[in-house]
Amino acid sequence: MPFLAKTAEMEDADRALAERLHALVGTGAPELSPKLWYGMPAYALTKPTPADEARIAELIRKAAS
Repeated sequence: MPFLAKTAEMEDADRALAERLHALVGTGAPELSPKLWYGMPAYALTKPTPADEARIAELIRKAAS
C-alpha cells in the first residue's frame, strides 16, 4: 500500500499530524523517501553519505543524553 494511502486510513487527528509531518519532511529534507515499514509510514535515506551517517550518529548521541 502506498505511503499516502496508508496515512489516509488514519483517524482524523493522526492523519492531520501525518500530513503536516509529510509536508515538513518534503520541504526540509527532500532527500528522505517516504516508505512503509512494517505497515507504518516512515522516511528513509536511500543512499546515506558519510556526512549523513555522522549527522545521524550525532542525533542519536544527543537523544541518548
